[in-house]
Amino acid sequence: MIQLDVGRDGNVWGVATDGLVYKREGITASPLSDVAGDIEHAKGTHWEVVSDDQTGKFLKVDLCTTGRVWSLRQEGKQTIVQFREGVNISDEVGSHWSNVDGTMRDISCGYDGQTWAISTGGAMYRRSEVTYRQPKGTGWELVESKN
Repeated sequence: MIQLDVGRDGNVWGVATDGLVYKREGITASPLSDVAGDIEHAKGTHWEVVSDDQTGKFLKVDLCTTGRVWSLRQEGKQTIVQFREGVNISDEVGSHWSNVDGTMRDISCGYDGQTWAISTGGAMYRRSEVTYRQPKGTGWELVESKN
């Protein structure tokens, strides 16, 4: 793996050296369990690819506290922002990646799905109007910052 992220619910996703996104399957123990036998269950059993038939290589995957998943994928000279559609409490993997406007070099999401990114030009953005019913939000809002 070249990059990993762990969600609040214990899900682990990562980008491998082959440029594909994987999710760790078989994680069944509570992350706070101190029972020695639960350690094996906490590590999971295997990696499952969740990259679909994408072109280009994934660079980063980021999990929100809501379970939603964002990624950055290299396509030619551009870094494409993608969102994993269909992720919910009964489907932790979702159905497919969809492109989101913007070309970013870093992305991070956290509490309640709020998503922030840094553009390839170095500007900071926040995803506007992210809600439960609209987890991708509506657009990027420039955040003034001083370096």
